[in-house]
Amino acid sequence: MPPIELEIQSDSEVESVSEADSDSDRSSYDDEDDKFEERQKKSGANEVKDLARGHTQRVRMWKIFVLVTMTITTSCVSAGAYYFLKKEENDDYHDSVSRSTSLG
Repeated sequence: MPPIELEIQSDSEVESVSEADSDSDRSSYDDEDDKFEERQKKSGANEVKDLARGHTQRVRMWKIFVLVTMTITTSCVSAGAYYFLKKEENDDYHDSVSRSTSLG
């Protein structure tokens, strides 16, 4: 078997060769990574916007629901108080008239 000859390179030579190889590969990968990251950011931003838009719509819906509920409740309480007081006033009037006619 023939002897194997090994060429020993210094660390600086190995690093410069590997850097040269990786620089050309890295630039194409970096471009693709940058594009991918931009798409991810855009899709992430769109996802956040959609999420915020949906949340805002639900908050508006609940605000309208609470407003309508309060308006209906206020109207019912006001109408009930009006009819109760009107009945009391009529009863008091009839009582006072019947007393005055029974006395006189």
